[in-house]
Amino acid sequence: MLVLLAHFWPNVGGPVGLAGLYVDPALGFALGWNAWYNWAIILPTELSAAAILFNGFFPNASAESIHNINLITMSIMLVLAIGINCFGSRAYGEAEFAFSCFKILTIVSLIITGIILDLGGGTGGFIGFKNWRDPGPFVEWRAKGSLGKFLGVWSSMSQAVFAFFGTEIPGVAAGEVQNPAKNIPRAVNRVWIRMQVVCFATLFYVLAVFVAGLLVRSDDPRLTGPTTGSPGHTLVLSSPFVIAMEYSHLKHLEHICNAAFVISAFSAATSDVYISSRFLYYLSRCGHAPRFCAAIYHSKRKKTVIPWVGILVSACIALLAFMSVSQTSAEEIFHWLSSLNSTTALLSWIGMLFTYLRMTLTRWFPDYSWYQGTIAKEKDFKDFKQTHQELYKNRYRMQPWIAIYAFVMCVLILIFNGWFVFTRPGPWRMARELDDIPVESDPDIGNWVPTFVSSYLAIPFFLLAILGYKLIFRTKMVTLREMRFDRGYIHDDGEEIPTTRWSRLLAVLF
Repeated sequence: MLVLLAHFWPNVGGPVGLAGLYVDPALGFALGWNAWYNWAIILPTELSAAAILFNGFFPNASAESIHNINLITMSIMLVLAIGINCFGSRAYGEAEFAFSCFKILTIVSLIITGIILDLGGGTGGFIGFKNWRDPGPFVEWRAKGSLGKFLGVWSSMSQAVFAFFGTEIPGVAAGEVQNPAKNIPRAVNRVWIRMQVVCFATLFYVLAVFVAGLLVRSDDPRLTGPTTGSPGHTLVLSSPFVIAMEYSHLKHLEHICNAAFVISAFSAATSDVYISSRFLYYLSRCGHAPRFCAAIYHSKRKKTVIPWVGILVSACIALLAFMSVSQTSAEEIFHWLSSLNSTTALLSWIGMLFTYLRMTLTRWFPDYSWYQGTIAKEKDFKDFKQTHQELYKNRYRMQPWIAIYAFVMCVLILIFNGWFVFTRPGPWRMARELDDIPVESDPDIGNWVPTFVSSYLAIPFFLLAILGYKLIFRTKMVTLREMRFDRGYIHDDGEEIPTTRWSRLLAVLF
């Protein structure tokens, strides 16, 4: 889906700009601001996560020391993330390539180590599928029996969304890629290294969860973390891989895992600055944001273009991370922000999927779309046929059924994202009088008020953005007759064919 959208129209603002072309300008407006908010607010989230993880190196530090460590860690990582983006797309791409290789190496090492331990390579002996038989792979949550197990699985969907969103990055970067007709499909198609063919979950993510489920019992009390120590140390010790290593008497490996987790969080923060600055630039170019937000800096020596206003705005929003410098609030604020990000990510996916499904309607109504939008402009059937083949050559065979399935699942997850809040007993109120005792937090979901707000706050704002834009500008949904396919066609600039075995291997992987 992303291949089809990005390589045909690489310069309109990624999937967000396409919504205004093929659905409704109001949807493009709402999706644009939703996407910018998503990538802007995730930056302080990642900085908070990095700070929490970094203080894991100091398990016995005092609260004041943790405060200072968090402050220094966030400041250094924010400066580095902004600095990398100030050198342009090339520097960001090279840095992200190195980070990606490191993260792939880390997760592969953890998976291989876990398989070795499961097969008896550690001192704990052969494990196999024992933990899947007793107590079983699923834990009951908020209910008993099969319903409780289903609710336990469904409650992890929001976390899975937070871990998985970001595969649309190649579509946003399409406008800065040489020969997007070749390189964008290659970049997105190589995502199979990270995800299954049906795009249901990343391949490494699924393998890591599978191996972790083999190594540690689902009811192991250490999964909730120890009750003492810094938040970062608690978080690292609750990792199933670290628990399995300690059961096998592999000491001090938690620090190695902690370092890998910190680097991963910093890599994500660097990407957040890049994507949020580009979205703000696109919004300004489309007239949806102040004109000065499209200001760019041209470096004549290196031919680098930098949207410095977008980067500056991202840096200002990143200052929200310093709300969590205290030991008690860092982890709680991280959970609230990650829940907000999951909701906005789902809204973005729903908008992209709906845009794609609208585009695919043109295959069944050629008289309304292709004839009016393409043949009338090109007046040459040969060029029309070439454009038709160019648009759909990267289309997966199972489309649009996969897109329909993904659309339905995203809508369901969005609606029931915070379902557990509604299971809270008692009246829905915080207090009747100013001196009333606040409602106690639920041990499973924490404070129910911010949990509910972070789960559903983005939805009414998204709908208000669409309705407000339609009321002000009187826009209408783009009809099939009005869809245009005579622009954005990217001719094949040619490609160097790899000749050696090493170059062919690199072409397959990257």
